[in-house]
Amino acid sequence: MRERRDRRVIDILNITLTVFVFALAVMLVFVRTHAQEQVKQTVAIQNAPPKVDSVVASMTPGGGPVDLFFLTSGKMTPLYVWGRVSDPNGCMDLHDVAIKVYRTDLGSKCTETPGLCVSVSNLSIEGCAGGFGDAAYAGVIDLPYFSDPTDTGSASEAQDWSAQVTVTDKEGAQGERTSDPFDVASIAAMDADDHLDFGLLSLGATTPPVALHLTNLGNRPFNFQAESYGALSCNGAASLPIPAEDLHLSLAHETSFEQSVAMIPPTPVIDTSPAANADQASGLTANTADQTSAPNANTRVPYYIAQPVQLPANVPTRLTGGGTAQIYFLLRVPTEGIDGTCSGSMGITAIPE
Repeated sequence: MRERRDRRVIDILNITLTVFVFALAVMLVFVRTHAQEQVKQTVAIQNAPPKVDSVVASMTPGGGPVDLFFLTSGKMTPLYVWGRVSDPNGCMDLHDVAIKVYRTDLGSKCTETPGLCVSVSNLSIEGCAGGFGDAAYAGVIDLPYFSDPTDTGSASEAQDWSAQVTVTDKEGAQGERTSDPFDVASIAAMDADDHLDFGLLSLGATTPPVALHLTNLGNRPFNFQAESYGALSCNGAASLPIPAEDLHLSLAHETSFEQSVAMIPPTPVIDTSPAANADQASGLTANTADQTSAPNANTRVPYYIAQPVQLPANVPTRLTGGGTAQIYFLLRVPTEGIDGTCSGSMGITAIPE
């Protein structure tokens, strides 16, 4: 009995041990089968600089490239610069655009100088779709009327102008591109006082020099040219006019009447053609009373051609100087036959150097 009981105990132990070993094996298989490790992966992508794909400098928004840029006298004139930019890392990486317009020989690093080197910055970039592809930019540079001309005949005709575009990405990397060169056209323009007042004078008197102020509204220095439109008529009863040649002009403030230059009376011309006579009767300047009535087709009508007097005033531009100058006029009153208030007119022309 005892022997049978011991064997039963051993069998139970064997079964228990077997079950335990089996359970351990199953546990080991379970652990090896379902255990996972998470591996993190990292990579650094080097930033690539952005690119300016195109640059167009134009007279109109989105227009074609300009060859000769025309300024506006006395004002600013817009130059439109536009094109496309891109970034290998995606156009969402683009940050802003800057534009510099300059006389090409000065280089893109030129110091900001109105009329030679001007710029705008922090321009927006538009049209980046989906984060990839290129995008658009557009900017306006206002060029002053005194911007240095580079066309034929100007002092800087050997040079030209350029527009450079710089694009910056969010990491600060930059790309650049320059437009096709173009020229800035010359412009001759001025503003002058519209009235000369010689004051109250006695017969036989000669005025001191009276200044006429000139302002250069163009980009070329100019000389001064004046044309008399005839004698100064007086409103006194039976008064004679003051002859045109009694009006003198000079470049110097300290000058005498004898040292100054006399205005030249207009030269009378007679055109015998009937068609010319009809035109002349319609409004050309005349200095004699018998020309006030319209002639018939067979009348020979004299008309007058102004004779210019030119002085080397060399009125500077805003770029080369102050942009202003003065011309001085002197008037001599005849010793007799003059009465009342006398007035006349003349034409003033800027002759570019």
